[in-house]
Amino acid sequence: MAKKRLGIYGGTFSPPHKGHIEAAEAFMREMKLDELLIIPTFLPPHKESGDGATPIDRLNMCRIAFSHIPNTYISDMEIKRGGKSYTYLTLEELSHPDTDIFFLVGTDMILTFDLWKRYEYIFSLATICYARRESDSENDVKIDEKVGQYEKLGAKIVKINHKVHEISSTDVRSLADARELSIYVTRDVCEYIFAHSLYGTSGGAEKELSEKVMELMSERRFTHTLGVVAAAEKIALAVCPSLTAKARICALLHDVTKEMKQWELVGRYSLSLSDDDRMSPETLHALTACSYIREHFPKFADSEILSAIRTHTTGSPNMGLLNKILFVADFIEENRRYEASKEIREELYLTFARGNSQDSRHALDLAVVSSIDRTLSHLKAYGKPVHTLTHKTRESLINSIEKQSRGN
Repeated sequence: MAKKRLGIYGGTFSPPHKGHIEAAEAFMREMKLDELLIIPTFLPPHKESGDGATPIDRLNMCRIAFSHIPNTYISDMEIKRGGKSYTYLTLEELSHPDTDIFFLVGTDMILTFDLWKRYEYIFSLATICYARRESDSENDVKIDEKVGQYEKLGAKIVKINHKVHEISSTDVRSLADARELSIYVTRDVCEYIFAHSLYGTSGGAEKELSEKVMELMSERRFTHTLGVVAAAEKIALAVCPSLTAKARICALLHDVTKEMKQWELVGRYSLSLSDDDRMSPETLHALTACSYIREHFPKFADSEILSAIRTHTTGSPNMGLLNKILFVADFIEENRRYEASKEIREELYLTFARGNSQDSRHALDLAVVSSIDRTLSHLKAYGKPVHTLTHKTRESLINSIEKQSRGN
């Protein structure tokens, strides 16, 4: 039986840029890897820290940047280990008799590999693969000399051919303009950088939106909103990283009219209500919010965002991922002290920790059903009506889950 071919690509990734992505794609392709692990360091031994991005920020950006590459997983093993991230410890932990390990480094690292801690031991643990970071030929002789030295020590060295990006993460961090940043990092990573005000950026549109939303809410309601933002981001990163920015916007806006007079808004926007809507006034803010957003925040009146906000209280059959993310985030955010919220949150986050996106999406479906079940029990206990959409949502998800189970 052939050994598993495992690729390891470690680094600071602050931030992960297009050069990193294309190197990873070429690495996967040329080495015919069965699996690729992207491993952000906690504290790199050879670099200065303190660029403003936390280890969790870098981990999250990697989840976003590399999510499209099949059989590629983002590992937090070095971040969890803490301290200086020595490669030999990581490779030692991942070593297995049935696995061949391939370790990707850049030009600068291949030139200084003999300065790494226990570098000769690393040669015995993995095949070293290197990708050029520059197009000039000035380092060709130096690289060839180094490779020759390493091979005499028993190292197996392979060059990965890929498109060269003449920029480093250091250069990217100096760009505070979104238009410049988007040339070198993916749109989703760019949005994450601005949403979290990393590398001296101002936070852009989301920061301005957050300030406006805060003015429309009580302190208690805004605290809940920020909790939903954090939960929505965590869920999105686990199930579909490309939705992270939209998930945060949905969360910021989902309760924007919660503390306003609903029936006045219904009349103002000439909303057509169903009998269920009229019998469940607690859900009206989800409908009025959509009209309010179109009027006051048209920049964010995206159809996916509005759909998620519209269904965050009642649910809806055949909900999309963004709808599910907001629905569950609203129920489980950290400020919810209910035992039901805590149980669903802990179970969901435990699945996320395993790092499998398919399992995470399945867990999200189960979390939607569990949230609905707890809501139904609560409404029944207080003799309140249940919106028809909520029953239909549960039925639709149960059918989908059962269908997936039969397929497996």
